Amino acid sequence: MSIFKDAWPDTIQFRWRPIVDIDDIGSMVYYRWFFADQNNLAVPLYDMMVQDTSFTYSVDKSLPQGVYYWWVVGFTGSGAFIKSSNVGLVSVGMEGVEEPAEAETRPPNSP
Repeated sequence: MSIFKDAWPDTIQFRWRPIVDIDDIGSMVYYRWFFADQNNLAVPLYDMMVQDTSFTYSVDKSLPQGVYYWWVVGFTGSGAFIKSSNVGLVSVGMEGVEEPAEAETRPPNSP
């Protein structure tokens, strides 16, 4: 999912596909949402645990306009982790921005 804006909005809604714990159907699944200004996500600006397949980010409007990247990793009750196939970017005040290649984006300290 990519978001293109001329200026920072007040909030941004991020959504991704759910994962299922095949070892423990019905168990709680958690997601770790990353937001960074580098496409390798080596140093995330934000790193949040979320219990749903969406997250509303209250924008820090002190961030400069530019390109930002987001990524989600799901964690199951049985301890497994699954990288979401959704990788996206947020472009604010920029033109000619292209989707990131999935191989270029890896969350920090995640399996």
